[in-house]
Amino acid sequence: MVYFVSLFLFALLAGIASAIFQIPFWIVVIIILIISFSRLGYMLHMTYRSKDLVKLERFLASSMRNPLNQYMLTQKDGDITAQMAAIDALLAKYSSPVVQGTYKASRAMLVKDYKTAREAATIIPNIAMKNYSLALIEAMIGKKSNIAGYPLAKPWMKSLIEAIVSYREGDLQNYELHKNTSLDQTSGIQYFSNYYFFERIQEYIN
Repeated sequence: MVYFVSLFLFALLAGIASAIFQIPFWIVVIIILIISFSRLGYMLHMTYRSKDLVKLERFLASSMRNPLNQYMLTQKDGDITAQMAAIDALLAKYSSPVVQGTYKASRAMLVKDYKTAREAATIIPNIAMKNYSLALIEAMIGKKSNIAGYPLAKPWMKSLIEAIVSYREGDLQNYELHKNTSLDQTSGIQYFSNYYFFERIQEYIN
């Protein structure tokens, strides 16, 4: 929202400058388009491609009105209470069944309430997210044999689940292998989320 207000003000000032200094209108339009597409390209790069944790944190912090960004930031250094509060804000803003099911399951897993987590995950309408959430729950509670029943849509999901299983089994060599593979397979804000999940895995699995 701030960006669009800034762009509008810039366009207004550019129009005034164009009239005063007799700059052709098409030049003003091109400048505005270049700025707009540059900003869009930056946002897409940070959301889906970047692996620079410092820049990703700065990007997330620049849009703190977005509760998803707030939650992502709490994954770095927020305690369980802060993470739950961020999820509550996210759930209050977005009524989408996918968001509701996914983040209610995530919230329950934070306090190791796996019964509630499974109930929430079961009603996620998106099959990919439903399977991932259910497989994640099985991995967190050590039900390795049940994981195969949930086909995973993305390679990083499988690697992350395998990393959790290895961590629970005390196989730190395989844990590091699968952790690094999962991080190699992700980028953007998903990379940020996964990176700090692994950084704090001992808080979630004990």
